[in-house]
Amino acid sequence: LEGLNGCECKVFVSLHPKMIFDDYEYINQKFANTAILENERLSDVICAADIFVSCFASTIPWAILVGARAVFIDYFSLNFSLEHFSEAEILRDPLNYKNDIKRIISEDIQHIDQEIIKEKYIDLDGCCSKRILDVVKIEEIV
Repeated sequence: LEGLNGCECKVFVSLHPKMIFDDYEYINQKFANTAILENERLSDVICAADIFVSCFASTIPWAILVGARAVFIDYFSLNFSLEHFSEAEILRDPLNYKNDIKRIISEDIQHIDQEIIKEKYIDLDGCCSKRILDVVKIEEIV
């Protein structure tokens, strides 16, 4: 978060559900532009993001689907496969973190064309279970 000091941006941090909020609450006082979210689920707030930075590959598609710029931190060379998510930027060098974050924020944020997303991915319309059930029913008939 040090790299965000002086940036003209608002930052919210969503902790993993197993993380203890009290261990991170000091961040709310240390950084004026940052808020650690205590009770909000990432799936409920990610749509508010312009830029989404994560070290968990599983949440990168969420960011892409809501039109946020997806940035994946892979400083430990875990080599998660993001080959299907060309929209995501991968940061691999922790020594460049401050410069990378400042560059990402200062660049014009270009939201991904939602029509392209709809062609490549499924809609976030709350009907996923129904679509799965429809496919299962078709498979049962055939």
